[in-house]
Amino acid sequence: MDRFLGWFASQPHPHKLLIAGNHDWLYQRDPDKVALLLKKHQGITYLEDAGVEIDGVKFWGSPWQPWFMSWAFNLPRGGESLRHVWNLIPIDTDVLITHGPPHCVLDQVRDGEHLGCEELKIRLPSVKPRLHVFGHIHDAFGCAKSRTTTYINACSCTEAYQASNRPIVVDLHRKSIKVHSIEPSKRRQSLEAVKAILDRPPEDKIEKTLLKLSNRQFEALTEMAGIRELTMGDLLQQYVERGL
Repeated sequence: MDRFLGWFASQPHPHKLLIAGNHDWLYQRDPDKVALLLKKHQGITYLEDAGVEIDGVKFWGSPWQPWFMSWAFNLPRGGESLRHVWNLIPIDTDVLITHGPPHCVLDQVRDGEHLGCEELKIRLPSVKPRLHVFGHIHDAFGCAKSRTTTYINACSCTEAYQASNRPIVVDLHRKSIKVHSIEPSKRRQSLEAVKAILDRPPEDKIEKTLLKLSNRQFEALTEMAGIRELTMGDLLQQYVERGL
C-alpha cells in the first residue's frame, strides 16, 4: 500500500481521489495506519462515505458493495446497511465514485449474472450524478449512458487479473461529457446489431434478432425477461435505450 500511494502521489494530475474496495482490508481494519500513510504521501484525497468539491464539481466516494466472498467493505445484499450508506450521497453530487456498480449497469459476469447493488440502483434516480465511476466487476469494463448519467466501469484488470484494460479518460464539461479510450467490445457490437434490427419496421424483427444470439445469450435474456416480467422484445428495447 505504501508503494502504491507513493506511485499515485507522483502522478502529475493536480487532484487525485482515492476510494477503497473489496481487496483493501487495511482501510477497513486499520484506518489510523492509512491516515499515516496518506499524510506521508501528500496530494491524495481519500473518500470513504465523504465528498470533496474541486473547481465547482462535487465528488462523493464510497467503498461498499453487496456481500462478496467475505472480503472487505461488504454489507448484506438488499439490507438496511447498504441503504444507509447510499442515502449519505448528497443530492447535488456531480461525480459519484463507488467501488461496485449499481444493479444491471456494467455489472455482468461471464455467466450472465448481474452482481451490482440493488440499493444503489434505487438511490441513483434521486441523486442523478452526471458521472458515476466504479469497478469491481472486471468482465464489465466499459461505458454506458442513461438520460442523466454516464457510467464508467474503469477496471484496469481483466477477470484473469491482467492489467490490460486501457485507462478511460473523461472530459467533464458544464454541458457535455466526452469519453475517450473505450474500444468497441464484442458485447457492445452485438447490441448495436440488435438495435439496428429493432429500428426496422418488419413484424418479425424480434425473431430475426433472436436468430443472431448465441444459445448462451438467448438463455440469459430469457431468464432476465422472466425476472422482469417483460417480453423479450421489450427487454431488448430497454437494453438498447439504456446503451447497455
